[in-house]
Amino acid sequence: MSESYSNFQKATVELIARIAASLTERSHTLSAAESMTGGNISSAVVSLPGASSFFRGSVVAYDDEVKVRLLGVSRQTLASRGAVSSETALEMALGAARIFNSTMAVSTTGIAGPAGQTEEKPVGMSYIAVVYAGENVVSEKIYAGDREAVRNSCLLDALNLCAEAAEKQT
Repeated sequence: MSESYSNFQKATVELIARIAASLTERSHTLSAAESMTGGNISSAVVSLPGASSFFRGSVVAYDDEVKVRLLGVSRQTLASRGAVSSETALEMALGAARIFNSTMAVSTTGIAGPAGQTEEKPVGMSYIAVVYAGENVVSEKIYAGDREAVRNSCLLDALNLCAEAAEKQT
């Protein structure tokens, strides 16, 4: 196992522990709607023993039709802004909070590469949305690296945004 992978695992575990501590303290819950991360957020969360005390579930919404039918993303948003946009990310998070009846929800959408980019939306572009306690936060990032590096960076930033939001309410 490489040192960078070990550091990635350690950071992931630490972030999930922070999220778990903050949410369980208030009997709050987490759900996810993932496109770019393809289930990696939920996989990471459920690796923590006792995750069922705060994690409700997730939807991997890779296809736009899944975003519309399951999460309630507007067809108008997808047509005018695209699947990789702050608006879509926010609608995905709001949809996850609604269908899982969770107090916090996180979503990811982006272009992991190596293809799929446009002039306006390069490989590595990502949007992460977190909805919690009446606040909506959307982060736009452009990550460097190969597909795995881009997805892992997005995962860590998504978990970090969740931890920050949860701890802000403490």
